[in-house]
Amino acid sequence: MELVLLIAMLEEIKSGIEQLQETYAPKIKMTSEQKEEFMAFVNSPDNNFENFWFCLGSGDSLYKNKISEEDLMRAWLHPELIEVTDD
Repeated sequence: MELVLLIAMLEEIKSGIEQLQETYAPKIKMTSEQKEEFMAFVNSPDNNFENFWFCLGSGDSLYKNKISEEDLMRAWLHPELIEVTDD
């Protein structure tokens, strides 16, 4: 009986963590091409987000109308949140 209660409690904790992750650290979906170009900016010591946004965030680019500026800023700070999709 105790094992069943422990398993139920662990499932509830896992569900809570997943809900928090969806709220505070949602995945940012990018194509592999978008991520590759994005990471080239992130990994360059001469670049910052403002430079990235000036070069690629506006006009006709891979990111225009596809990823919000907020999501791009979040990805800049936490690239581990990027999820590659086939879209």
